Amino acid sequence: MELDLLTPQQAGEQLHKSPGTLAIWRCAKRYPLAYVRLGNRIYYRRKDIEKFIESCIVDGKDRGKRPPFVSATHRQEIAREATGQL
Repeated sequence: MELDLLTPQQAGEQLHKSPGTLAIWRCAKRYPLAYVRLGNRIYYRRKDIEKFIESCIVDGKDRGKRPPFVSATHRQEIAREATGQL
């Protein structure tokens, strides 16, 4: 089994991010980017980097669509309805 492992520096170059940013992503679990820990070293598999990039593609038909604005008052009303406090 051959793993095409990249260092954080190499992975960062692929993603146009610094190794520090990748470290923050790992610690905060901000993005679903898989990594490999071997001892105290971190690596990324090339296929996981490619999969992550594919998951970030935004379909052109969804661009420009915003969720409807809901005021704070309306959110409170919705919450009250959901809990039966009306």
